[in-house]
Parts: sequence; C-alpha cells; structure tokens
Amino acid sequence: MQRLSDSLLDQLKERGRLVSVVAKAARGRPLHGKAFLFVKVEGKASGLPRFDANAKPLPGFALPPMFAF
Repeated sequence: MQRLSDSLLDQLKERGRLVSVVAKAARGRPLHGKAFLFVKVEGKASGLPRFDANAKPLPGFALPPMFAF
C-alpha cells in the first residue's frame, strides 16, 4: 500500500488537516484507493479512511517501481 511521506505530514500545523487518496498498487497500477483525512494533534499526524476513491498521482509524488514478493 502506498503511504504519505513523513516530510509532507511534517508540514502540517497543529490541528492541521490534509486529505489524500492512498491506494494499493498491483503491477504499477493503483487499485482499491481510499480517501484519508490526516490530522495533526500534539505533534503527531494520523489518518483515517473516509470513503473509496482513486486518483492519478501528481507529478513528483508517484512512488518509484520496486520489486516485491
């Protein structure tokens, strides 16, 4: 499963919010995406899935392909 980078979450202010689509990938294609709402509380960001969603990654945010068993 893809995940949000820590550097992006570190940019949130206290009680800041960020919505992102996080998806599982198979053969480089996103599958089963979920919209997550991330909130930063007491310096720690955490997210919960809200609804099914899919979107193409923005330029510069796509993860490089990697080999996995």
